Formats: sequence, C-alpha cells, structure tokens
Amino acid sequence: MLGIFLSAGDTKNFTPLDWRKAVLAADPVIMTERVTTSLLENALTKDDIAALKAVDMSTGPKLAKMDLFLLEMMKIDRCADRLKAMKCRAQFGERCDKLYQDVMTAYEGFDALQTSDAFADLLELILLIGNYLNSGSLSGGAHGFRIKNINRLEGTKGVTKSSLLHFIADTVETKFPHMRDFLDDLKIVYRAQRIDLDALRQGIRDLRVEMEETREIVNSIKPSPTVTENGVEMPDRFSAEMAAFMKDSTQRYDALSEAHTKMLKSFEDAVVFYGEDPALTKPEDFLPVFTTFMDSYTVASAENKVVRDRKERDEKRRKAEEERLSKRRKSKAATTEMFALPSLPTLGAGDEGDDGEAGGGFGLGMDDLLESLKRGTGSGGGGAGGNSGGKTAPPPRRSSRRRSSGGSSRQRSRSRKASGASLSETVREALGLALLREESEGVLGREEGGEE
Repeated sequence: MLGIFLSAGDTKNFTPLDWRKAVLAADPVIMTERVTTSLLENALTKDDIAALKAVDMSTGPKLAKMDLFLLEMMKIDRCADRLKAMKCRAQFGERCDKLYQDVMTAYEGFDALQTSDAFADLLELILLIGNYLNSGSLSGGAHGFRIKNINRLEGTKGVTKSSLLHFIADTVETKFPHMRDFLDDLKIVYRAQRIDLDALRQGIRDLRVEMEETREIVNSIKPSPTVTENGVEMPDRFSAEMAAFMKDSTQRYDALSEAHTKMLKSFEDAVVFYGEDPALTKPEDFLPVFTTFMDSYTVASAENKVVRDRKERDEKRRKAEEERLSKRRKSKAATTEMFALPSLPTLGAGDEGDDGEAGGGFGLGMDDLLESLKRGTGSGGGGAGGNSGGKTAPPPRRSSRRRSSGGSSRQRSRSRKASGASLSETVREALGLALLREESEGVLGREEGGEE
C-alpha cells in the first residue's frame, strides 16, 4: 500500500528527502487528509524501526524507494504524533462546518414551530371545530389539546369517505387561505427531523476530544533546529503552523458549542410551547408529529382539489346542456311560429250555435254569413226584405226620383251592377275564409292530437 501511495497522486515525484521536509514544515497544502491518513496507516512499528537500524547503508544492499522513505521518517522526532495532529487539522474544517450546519438546521426547525402565525391560526381553527363538534359533552369547551392529537384528524370520519382533516383542509382553502402558509413556514422541520441529535451531540464531543489531544501534542513538541542535508534546508515549522491552527479552531469550536447550546434551548422551548414535558419528550418523537400532519394535510388538500375540479367540470357540463336545450326549444318555437297558420276571425262572433259553443263551426259561420247578407241587402233599399226580430220589413216607399229622366235610370242601373259585383265578391271572399278556417282548425286539431 505504501508503495502505491508513494508512486501516485501529485506527490509521485517526491523523493524521501522531500517527504521529510514536508512533514517538518507541516505544510497544509501537501499534508492533506488523504496524505496524513495514508502515512498513519503505514507508520513504522517497533519491529520496522529495529530492522532498519540494523541495516548498514555503506556495505549493505541498495534499498528500495519505500525503505528509503521509512528511513527518512525515522529521523523525524515523534513523527506519528505530528501526522495525527496534522490529520486533525486537515479534517477539522469540514467536520466543524457540517456539525454547525446541522445544529443551525435543527435550531431553525424548532424556532419555526414557535414563530409560525399561520400554524397557530390553524391550531386555533382545529380547536374551535373540535369544541363545536363536542358541544354538550364533557369534551366541549376545551382550552387546548395534545399536539399529537392533530394526527387523529385523518382517522375521524363520518358517513362519507372524507375525514375531518378533509373538512379542515377545505375550510382553509375556501375561507382562510392565509393558513396554507404554514406548509412553507414549517418546511424546515422536514430537514430538522432527519438530524439525529444524539449523533450530533456525539460528533461535537468527539471533535472536542481530538482538539484537546492535538493541543497536547502541539504543546509537547518543541521545534527542532533547522537541518540541512544534501544541500536541502529542512526547517521545523510544526509548532508555529499548528499553533495558528489551534487558535482558529478554538474560536470555531466555541461558536459551534454555543450554537448547539442555543439549539437545545430552542428544543426545550418548543416542547413547552406545545404543552409537553421536556424531560419526557425526545426530539425524534417530537418533530415527526408535525411532519406527519403536514404530509396528511397535503394529501387531503390534493384530494379535495380533485373533488372540486370534478364538480366544476360537472357544473360546466350541466350549464352547457341547459344552454343547448334552451337553444333547441327556442329554435323549435321559432320554427313553429314560422309555419303556423294565421288566426282567422270567427264569423258571427258572439252568437252561439246549436251545440252551445261560441263560433258554431263552419255551418254556423255560413248561417251568420247569410244572415249578414240579408241584413246588408235590406238596409241597402234594393234587395229582398230581411227578417229582424221576426217581423216583416215594410215595403220600400216609391220615390219621386223614379220619375226622373232616363239619365238617372242609367245611373241607377250602373249602381245596381256595381252593387251586385261587390256583393258577389263579398260572398266569394266570405266563403273562402270560412272554408280556410275550417281546414286550418282541422289541421291544428290533428297536430294537437299528435303531440298528446
């Protein structure tokens, strides 16, 4: 493994002397986590050191690059401790940042549970609905409820398939849309739930222990004088480089520890805020109450949307069908009116026929027509005398005008001819109207019978 490490990576061209110089200088660019880890895994054991010391470099066989590397490492005072301290330095930045990020995520999750106005309003609505449903019972008029009971809403159902949670979600969507913001306010809780606070606490503790060990190593190693071999100067800068690291790492660890304490305080405040006992409540049991409710609420809200969309589609279809039927009725009425026969006046209106009905039909219309003609002729002075009230009309008086000149006679003759022509046209028109009226009544009668 050591041979593979020495011949790979950016340091494959390093000589054993270059490696010794890099360890003494504690260069963070060269002594990365990968390098320090590989060197520690291949650290010299007591047997290796004894075997190498027994080798006579002047008369013995030529050593391989790996053996020469180990010989150079043997010349460094407390080489393994130096590598261990430099490994802590190489890992510290990433580990501290990861722990700090988890601490802040958990803190923001606990803080969101206490500062979300939308979620507080939603809980108030749930309490109001619960008191209304339980009015008249011992459970009514409650001032609060256990926070874990919000996950029982999904299982509370009536005669329909929808649950009480569906009703609450629909009420929020239609009446109190601002309460929907609680899903965004508590979104951080999902991330906070995935954080294992016990593992987080242990990680911070392990980091502190490693820092203390590194501090002891740095304080115990005294800088050695600068060594020059084969024209290569190798100053020992381990103490100076690691002292700067210890100062920076201590500040960062203090900030991490302070944030962790603040997060634990926020957790206790959130537990008390919802009426629970911090001594009996664990974070892994507390946060899932809210994430489970948000998941159930999201599902119920989506199902409500499907139902609303289906009702809207049904309503649109119903209105479209009503509009289509209305247009069809209007079109039918317009067609009927277009082809309907005009209404005809009833001859002899006001008189009653033999069957007692007004109008009397075609036979009664003919009687009225003849009677009307008789009355019209009688009043004209030149026709047969018509009956009026059962009495015979008196004969017309002779007029002195009958003795007038022949011109007057010719005028009277033309008048009679015109009167006769007018009478003939009147009779024909009346007979045509009567026949048309009888035919139209017959047609309409057949249509009404067909509709019934």
